[in-house]
Amino acid sequence: MIFSPIINICASTQADSIKPLVKINKEFLIVAHIVLDSLKNENVSRQNIINTIAQVNAVFKPIGASFRICEFKTIENFNYNNLTIGKVEKEELDPLYKLDHRINMYFIDKPDLIACAYASLGGIGDYGNVVIGKRCISTGTIAHELGHFFGLNHTFEKAIPELADGSNCKTAGDGFCDTPADPFKMGDGLSLYINELTCQYISDVKDANGDYYKPDVSNIMSYYTNCICLTFTREQYNSMANYYLLSNLGTW
Repeated sequence: MIFSPIINICASTQADSIKPLVKINKEFLIVAHIVLDSLKNENVSRQNIINTIAQVNAVFKPIGASFRICEFKTIENFNYNNLTIGKVEKEELDPLYKLDHRINMYFIDKPDLIACAYASLGGIGDYGNVVIGKRCISTGTIAHELGHFFGLNHTFEKAIPELADGSNCKTAGDGFCDTPADPFKMGDGLSLYINELTCQYISDVKDANGDYYKPDVSNIMSYYTNCICLTFTREQYNSMANYYLLSNLGTW
């Protein structure tokens, strides 16, 4: 299968006059909640957060979406600084600190033993949240979590394994045909799949047909994007824009 061209934020994105991207054309406001440690230290640079969000805006520019920190708030209960990701959103912080009609982004020391960050899938539709580990603040991490927030799955979703030739791309993996099949398994080390210095894909894993995988290691919704340019595909961009527009969230 021939995959659609990947839109790469490292180069200028040219408008496609035949198949233009769906546009959101909206600025989303973020409330950054910083949980203090036991000594009442933030342990995070507010300016770094602001600068990173500015870089994230370049990723979302092709669909006319941008983000701005409208307020910093501190949470003094240090017990929330090391919560597991499930409790952060549904049991602990939401009832006390969540603000309506904003993207609530919590910055804590240790969101999970494995993951650096978390976002509720489709959170833009149900007023969910984003949780970022203070040690993990980067353009790739926040763009990845906002991708989830706007309804995107990982490229390696495994409800139905995607074949390397993409022949079942609409019903397997992440459901997109312009994101090549990705064999990554949650919990695996990246070194099993890529050379972390060169970002060259090195795995010899095969699919059910005995074919080798060739994932896009630059895709933001993969787990490989720590050392290369960041990309969303055309289908991913359109899916995020449509997810928001069809959610009828006029109050955001």
